[in-house]
This record gives sequence, structure tokens and C-alpha cells, in this order.
Amino acid sequence: MKVDRTSGFWNEPEETMSKEEKRRLDDKNLVFIFKHAYNNSPFYKKLYKEAGLTPEDIKSLDDITKIPLLTKPELQEAQRKDPPFGGLLAAPLNKLSEIFISPGPIYEGGMEEEEEKLLEAGAKCCYSVGLRPGDIVQNAFLYHLVPAGLGLHMALRRMGCAVVPTGIGQTAFQAIIMRELGCTGFTGTPSFLAMIGEEAKKGGIDPLNDLKLEVGLFTAEPLPESLRKHLEDTFGMMARQMYGTADVGGIARECPEVSGMHLEETLIVELIDPRTEEPVAPGEEGDVTVTLPHKLASPFIRFRTGDGSVLSEERCGCGRTSPKLLRILGR
Repeated sequence: MKVDRTSGFWNEPEETMSKEEKRRLDDKNLVFIFKHAYNNSPFYKKLYKEAGLTPEDIKSLDDITKIPLLTKPELQEAQRKDPPFGGLLAAPLNKLSEIFISPGPIYEGGMEEEEEKLLEAGAKCCYSVGLRPGDIVQNAFLYHLVPAGLGLHMALRRMGCAVVPTGIGQTAFQAIIMRELGCTGFTGTPSFLAMIGEEAKKGGIDPLNDLKLEVGLFTAEPLPESLRKHLEDTFGMMARQMYGTADVGGIARECPEVSGMHLEETLIVELIDPRTEEPVAPGEEGDVTVTLPHKLASPFIRFRTGDGSVLSEERCGCGRTSPKLLRILGR
């Protein structure tokens, strides 16, 4: 029986929120995370005091532009001066469940209290691109240092998938695993799956007829339309992408319409003019700036990713109501 991979929602109430519902959620989340960071992180308390801000000054989303923007070099400098966390940690050290190291390096703590929302966001992303409960998914993301491999692994398990934690490397063996286990899903970089396809052919495996791959979820590098078509033709699959960074995780993901990437509904995302540092209107190019309400141990508030994009608020045929990033313009 063929699996329907292009309709439905993982969390319909969240994915179909009205603008009014989204605004109420953002108001609540911004007030909460600002107060949490101010009260628990020495770095943020100092930053906000210097800006003349207290938790009482942040009452709703209207106040977000009062909050200073944050860049990766600023985090690096803080941690260089005061290792290892630079005062960024907003939770007791003995409450941490993981410590990730993103490029920079930036040391980030994680704890169990964050996991529920983060896993739900990951499951929504996986479902949106076409993965479904019961899939056998070959997860070829890095499992150490950064959260990509482990985070997707846990999100896929939350969805009801069986995960094959292959990580990166061993390209020829990855093709054999894919054939022998009958993997129906793949998560990793698009260039790595293309390499697996080439190694499969060298080993006498026909990717189109000998493999059962139906969906690929890609991130960490661009997916140009030429590469998307190559993968879909080679494997007979749906090739879909998400956008995120090693620091903040998943930010946006494609849907069946393949006309941009829907923003994760629980995040607060702004596009900022890199010169004026003012928000830009939909349709205008700006730097992707993210506030994560549920990242408690290492908060990210108005964090500039360094990536440029364009936002669209046009209604999507998939039924999801969150705005879309039309493209990622580079760092």
C-alpha cells in the first residue's frame, strides 16, 4: 500500500494557527525567554542592563526591537574571555544533559526540560517533508559535537520511525545498508546522498530499482534545483530541505508545495536590514534573526544567523499558515 506523503499535519493546531493566535504565542514567549535569560544568565543580564532594559520593559512582541541584536562573534568573544560558557549558561551546570560544540567554537548546554518542544518541532519538520511513521530512515548526519544527528534521530523516533544511525563516511557501505534494510527515508546532506548513489552503481546496485528510498530530508548545505532533480531521478524519491544552523537548530522546512520553507511556528523570526538593523518588510531581503523561546540552558535571543533571505506571507496551498523563507541567499 502506497504511503501518502503529501497531505496532513503532525500538529495541526500549531501548523494552522491564525495570525492572532501566533501573535499571542509570540507575546507570551518573548516575555518568558527575556525574563528567564535576564534572571539566570550573567551574560544576558549585563547586556540588557547596559541597554537600560529590565524584564518589566518587555511586555509584548512590540518591544522586541528594544532588545540588542546578538552575533556569533560576540558569543565567541564572551566565551574566550570567560571560558567555557562566557556567562551564557542560564541553568545550573548539574542540570545539563548535553554540551554541544558548534563551529566557532561555541559551547552550548542542553537539558531535558527543553526536549519536549524541540522534539515536537523536529517531528513537524520531518512530517512536513514527507517522512511518515513506520519509515526506516538512514540518518547520515554527524552524531558528535553538533546536535544535528542526535536531534534528528530523536525527532524521527518521536514520529515513529526506525532510525539507522549511520552518521557520515563509509559511503559504499551506506549504499549496502540502504539496500539490505530497505530504507525508505534518508537524512543528511544532498551531496553525500549523491555520492552514495555513485558508490551504489560502482557496487552493482541500481539506486532506482534496487533501493526503496522515497524521501530525503537535507540540510547543512544548499539544495539547488539541479541537484534536487538529480537525486529525485537517481533514486525515484522526493528530495526536500530544511534550513537551520548548528547554533539554533531547525528554523524552517519545505512542505509538499515546494515553494519556500515554512518557519517553525514556535520560533520568533525577524528579517533585519544588515545596514540599519531595522526589520524589513515581507518581500525584502534581510538577515535571518531568531529568538528561541524554548532553549533554556543556552538562550538565543535576537540572534543574527548571518544568513540572508526573503520572507513571504502568501497563503500556501498545503494549509500551513506560517510565513515562508523563499530562499537562503548565503552568509
